[in-house]
Amino acid sequence: MSGVVDPALRVNTQVYKRASEQNELPQDTATLLAAARHLGEACHEASLAFYRCKQTNDGNPAKCLEEGSAVTNCAHGFFAKMSEVCGAELEAQAACLRSKNQVFDKCRKTQAALDECVFDKLGLAGAFKTYNTPASGSPYDS
Repeated sequence: MSGVVDPALRVNTQVYKRASEQNELPQDTATLLAAARHLGEACHEASLAFYRCKQTNDGNPAKCLEEGSAVTNCAHGFFAKMSEVCGAELEAQAACLRSKNQVFDKCRKTQAALDECVFDKLGLAGAFKTYNTPASGSPYDS
């Protein structure tokens, strides 16, 4: 592609405008880490569609703006629901990670409480492996 810009990727397209107007996630690193496993499960389909789009477009995320926006929308919805039903547990895990330099081994008690809440109240099943907590059911070490 010798310097020629694909017209579909120009910044004045409607897809680009919609994608660029979307709010970024406000969560900090510790909160994103605390929820990552559950977010991955909750937004698996949207993430997979984005991945497949990039795969079919030579890895170019600019050609997958709609799919990327769907991932961000899913994450916004996930965190809204998470705050509503497991907000205290999420904040406790994030606070522990913040105070323990993001080391999960030092936050198993708060992780277990978060896992239990998410599995019970959000209906997620823990499809992604995690370190062993009483509720995880899928530890890395097994």
